[in-house]
Amino acid sequence: MKTTFSPGVPSPVCRFFLQNSCTQGDRCRYYHPRNATTDVNASRTEPARAACVYYSLGSCRYGNQCRNAHIPPSTFDRAPTTKRIVSPSPVPKGFGPCKFFSRGNCARGDSCPFPHVQTSRITPPSPPPQYSLSALQGDGRADFHVPQPPTVNKEGTPTTDERIILGSNVTFGPGASVERIQTVFESHRVIITNLPADSATTVVIKLVEEFGELKSLNVDASPAASFATARVDFVDCRSASRAVDGLNRREYHGKRLAARLDLNAVEIGSASLLCRKIKISWYAPHLVAWGHYSTISEAMSQARRLHNTLFDGRKVLVHFQQPKSRQRTSFSIEIKGLPPKVRRDDIKQWCRASSVTLGRPTYEAAEGQQHVKEKLSKFGPLESFDLAPADRNSVKLRGFAQFHMPEAAAAAVEKLQNEPQKFLSSPLWLELIYSVKYNTPLKQLAVLKNDINAMADVHARCKIRYYEVDHEGKATDPACIRIYSSDAKALGNIKTAMESLLQGEVLMFEGHPLWNDFYTSPHGEKVIADIIDTSGAFVKCDIRRRTINLSGPASKRQAAIEAISTKSKELISREKSLNLEKDMMRLLVTGGMKMLRETTGVEGLVIDVVAHTLTVHGSQEEVDRVRRAVTSMRATNGVTAASKDSDCPVCFCDTTDPTTLPCGHSYCRSCLAHLMRSSADTMPAELACVMEVSANPNRVCRRPIPLAVLRELLSPDEEAKVLETALTSHINARTQEYRYCPTPDCPVIYRLAGEGTVLRCPVCLNRICAACHVEFHEGLSCAEHRDNSSGGQDAFRKWREEHDVRPCPKCGVHMEKNGGCNHMTCISCKAHICWVCMQTFPDEDTSTGVYKHMRDKHGGYGL
Repeated sequence: MKTTFSPGVPSPVCRFFLQNSCTQGDRCRYYHPRNATTDVNASRTEPARAACVYYSLGSCRYGNQCRNAHIPPSTFDRAPTTKRIVSPSPVPKGFGPCKFFSRGNCARGDSCPFPHVQTSRITPPSPPPQYSLSALQGDGRADFHVPQPPTVNKEGTPTTDERIILGSNVTFGPGASVERIQTVFESHRVIITNLPADSATTVVIKLVEEFGELKSLNVDASPAASFATARVDFVDCRSASRAVDGLNRREYHGKRLAARLDLNAVEIGSASLLCRKIKISWYAPHLVAWGHYSTISEAMSQARRLHNTLFDGRKVLVHFQQPKSRQRTSFSIEIKGLPPKVRRDDIKQWCRASSVTLGRPTYEAAEGQQHVKEKLSKFGPLESFDLAPADRNSVKLRGFAQFHMPEAAAAAVEKLQNEPQKFLSSPLWLELIYSVKYNTPLKQLAVLKNDINAMADVHARCKIRYYEVDHEGKATDPACIRIYSSDAKALGNIKTAMESLLQGEVLMFEGHPLWNDFYTSPHGEKVIADIIDTSGAFVKCDIRRRTINLSGPASKRQAAIEAISTKSKELISREKSLNLEKDMMRLLVTGGMKMLRETTGVEGLVIDVVAHTLTVHGSQEEVDRVRRAVTSMRATNGVTAASKDSDCPVCFCDTTDPTTLPCGHSYCRSCLAHLMRSSADTMPAELACVMEVSANPNRVCRRPIPLAVLRELLSPDEEAKVLETALTSHINARTQEYRYCPTPDCPVIYRLAGEGTVLRCPVCLNRICAACHVEFHEGLSCAEHRDNSSGGQDAFRKWREEHDVRPCPKCGVHMEKNGGCNHMTCISCKAHICWVCMQTFPDEDTSTGVYKHMRDKHGGYGL
């Protein structure tokens, strides 16, 4: 097994054998030690340690404390496939070997700058975050990301749920607890532009890592660009905000950086006061042709006939050309505005000329677009430049340009508006705009066109454009709807109407949204597609909200409603089947069916030994009776473990149709559903088991109820109400962190910010002062606004003193005590308060509760 290079001289240890990746086996010319995981420098008494890959790359941050073996590079001789990272700057901490090689799909082969080693059996140090490189470019740029922990439990059931509520992306955990809130004004992602064009990823990482833990990073620069742009994802939003504050307008290698949160401000609502987007238009490329005639009268007649008429859908201008004094033959007309790819024979036939001369197009479309883009880039870096789809007959071309900085957009409009462009043979028309964009299925756009056109007539200050074909005239799915205006408030009004139109009508049944998981299956999707084709309405199944939404004329929607209702009733009738475990199947086929019929009095029972189901033909009451009997048989015969407590903690009776939580406590199914529904009225900190447990100091279990149970027992609207109440309770208890938009009935929330921070609400589009919590006070500083508004506070302050009104120490809500003991409960944040000393407590009646405090500190309850 050992091979030597020359007699008496041992070969170096095989690096790849130590890492379990040597492919040469016994033919390897390097030494394979007997214990492949033992450090070559360790003694016989030391435990075996795996080789540290990060030490070999020069990036292990644990030093002598590392639990893996630090094998010096001199221990290894040069191997044919060993690779070193070549980079203009040091590799960031924590980067490891090539992850694509470990998957068996590295496309770079020997040119890959990362070591090709198998890392599946290597255990790197776990505490620090491990960044992994991918898609390395030749200039040292790369994408990298940090693997995120899964949000499912051991059984694969999701333990968290994300919802869009109050304009924010909210993550709920077990017990409907709020784990994370990302408001519409926040983002994990930061866009940094105006970096040096040759910026490597490693350099940008060093620039941004001081602000917080990174999740991913990408540096992008086209070969012809004069600057590079970085897209940085942080683990949390606050790190991203710190990065924007620290990097925006910073001088860096002779350039002034521009940094902002990636909020898609104009597309989904602006979080900044100034607009970064402009609409730009110019004349489309065209050519000039001349038609030649034998007589003056014929040429003049044709010029009068053709002027301001259409050729192939385009309006053209035709003028008679004055002949020279000695001209006797071939009199001409000039035709302007023709499509660039017009055919000579078509022009000749159209103008009835004896011959036609074609000029050259004014410019090529692609070159014209590049010219406009270069003109705009002189005012600042562009984030995007999109040309609106146009057919071949369009007289004007229109596009949308978005700058990284609002000052650049304003300067471009000021300097370029109506400025003639010799290259384009056209002036440029620019306009600062607020805009929203919606991507909608093509079939939905088809049924809503009339409503959208009517909306455009009502909201004359806004322009609506929808695009259902691309530049080549091919249908695009999804289609695009754009609404833009220079008036933010006008846009806010039409935005609400458009979103309601696209949302459609929610299909209801007995006062609740109609839903069945069948519609998310492949067969269900085909059923919905057939209903769309036959009814003419558009039907969308919202999996997250578990609703069915319909769009289109009322008569077509009604046809779709009838078809879906019929299908849903059929599905409900099929759902009178109970799934059985193998042990339960064995029990029923060996005599249990007779006992089940006698116990329930239901004769219409059919067992399917192939599908492992028990079908009940009868009323809903009979189905429930059979379900309870089957549950009882399971418990009696030991098919499943019996509950630790026999009584339901809600009704204190024997559990019927029991549901067992992960903590082992069983509830009546209806009681548990009632418990969760009632929480929407008085939301506790989290939905938890209420079974009394004497061993627990709080006397109840308090283990959170999984979200899967919440979804199983509640209807979609009940579930949504519970989650929304949980969020509302969470926000009300944190008034020093969150506030609502000051516009009445506007549901958007935002985080408190420092003076001078102005936000624009994406729903009502009003500007908000995030320090004063009012609509932005134009022309006044925050201090001046507070001074002006303080006049009305004197009377309120006097009334508070007269009635002993005090603010809640936790959330600030004012309270008045009108009787009873000195225990007060805040109606907003639910804090328990001692009215004597205004100290707050988490609960009432425990060793740390408010009553014990009043007895010990104040000698009683104050009655």
